[in-house]
Amino acid sequence: MKERWEKQYSENLGRELEFGVFGHGGKVCFAFPPQNGRFYDFHNFGMVESAAPWIEAGKLQIVCPDAIDAETWSAEGGDPRARIELQERWFHYIVDELVPQFRDGDNLAMAAGCSMGGVHAGNFFFRRPELFDTL
Repeated sequence: MKERWEKQYSENLGRELEFGVFGHGGKVCFAFPPQNGRFYDFHNFGMVESAAPWIEAGKLQIVCPDAIDAETWSAEGGDPRARIELQERWFHYIVDELVPQFRDGDNLAMAAGCSMGGVHAGNFFFRRPELFDTL
């Protein structure tokens, strides 16, 4: 299975973030990590391996972006406005910077995740139906 690990600078966040990519084609699925998790969790917890038949057949490509939950959702002592503004910048990093790298014509992406990753997936799916058609 083709896999790669990348780090890139985000204009929205003003820093680098990491992500993993598994597969070479097919439906693109953005898989978000669980609360306070990292971009490699989906791989390390065996979720990529469980989807290997579809990935290897070129029917599915999984993109695992990093999240910043420890600075936003989980930063309970932090300033609420600063937390949600940072969360919104992360949201725009995903839709404005990361998703376009994986767009394949008019094909829409899938969003997936467990725990807080599922909340993130739902937010992307419901907020941006022109980018995501599957949850």
